[in-house]
Formats: sequence, structure tokens, C-alpha cells
Amino acid sequence: MQSQDAIARGTEAENSYRTQVRGIIGQQRAGIAANNIDVAFGSAVDTQADAAFLGELDALTIRTNAAREAWGYDVQASDLTARAAIARRTGVYQEAAGRQGATASNYAVAGTLIRGTTSLMMMRYGFNQQTRPATKSGYVNVPYSGYGVLNN
Repeated sequence: MQSQDAIARGTEAENSYRTQVRGIIGQQRAGIAANNIDVAFGSAVDTQADAAFLGELDALTIRTNAAREAWGYDVQASDLTARAAIARRTGVYQEAAGRQGATASNYAVAGTLIRGTTSLMMMRYGFNQQTRPATKSGYVNVPYSGYGVLNN
């Protein structure tokens, strides 16, 4: 909408400037005629043509500046649209990462509960990680080094 507004304002300014130039050329003609000089001959015509030419250049500059302003708005709109698409995509990826993180947290909680239950069972039934439970041979609570053969 800003782009369209810039073009509309440029067109209005261009037309208004052309009207001003025609007014200036009219004043030149009136001044030349007041001095009893033929306005349709020689340097009088050249003066009017130069004013018309320079006025047209300025009018076209106004149009070009309006087009550049509109182009800037169009580029900005494209940039913001692309940023919005990237932000949406980032949100989708972050949501997926959050779900994966939540799943990993659930596994961690389950592992903690299992370890806690195991610890409670070990305390309740007398299991100790440093001693070995009774075996068929009758050894009870013999220290277990974890390597090699049991010492009797």
C-alpha cells in the first residue's frame, strides 16, 4: 500500500510541477510580448523551449524518485515476507526440538525412578553393592572386589 501511495503522490507532484512550468512559460511569453518582441520567433522561442525542456527533466526526476521510493517499499515488503517465513520455519523446528527434549526428559525421569526403586529395594532387602549375596556354596556377604576369584 505504501508503494502504491508513493506512486500516486509522485504522479500528483509530477502533474503539479508541469502545471507550474506551463505557468512560468506563460509569464515568460507575457514579459517578452510586453517588450514588443515576437514570442514565436528567435531567442524568445529558444527561451520558452529551454524552460519547457528543463521543466520536463524536473518532472521526470519527480516521477523517478517516486518510483524509487515505491521500489524501496516493495523490497522492504519482500524482505519482511521472507523474514516471516523464516520465523515460521524456525518456530516449527523449535517446536520439534522441544518435543524431542521433552521425550528425553521423560526417559531421564523414568531412569531416575528406576534407580530410586532399585535403591529402595537394596535397602529393604539388605543388598549391598560392596558385598556379594549368598550363593549355593554357603558364602554370605563376602566382600567382592569385582575382579578375579573370591577370597575365602
